[in-house]
Amino acid sequence: MKSDKGRAHAEKAIEINPNHADALYNLVLLLKNQFVDYIKAKTLYEKVSEINPNRVKAYYNLALLFKQHLLKTQRQEIYA
Repeated sequence: MKSDKGRAHAEKAIEINPNHADALYNLVLLLKNQFVDYIKAKTLYEKVSEINPNRVKAYYNLALLFKQHLLKTQRQEIYA
């Protein structure tokens, strides 16, 4: 599957350079959109923002992630 190869390549780039903001950002998009791993996506969005504070899309997408997925999950856990 293409997304598996993309994930493997991004993870290899991050293994070589853990502060490679583009590789981290690409991996976070795969995790969020293809693998539905919202917790890991959150962590990586935060890391991308630390590495490159001017990458506004990372902040914006983190906010969307909270709004669309994480806050909803928290509410479901509270009221379950």
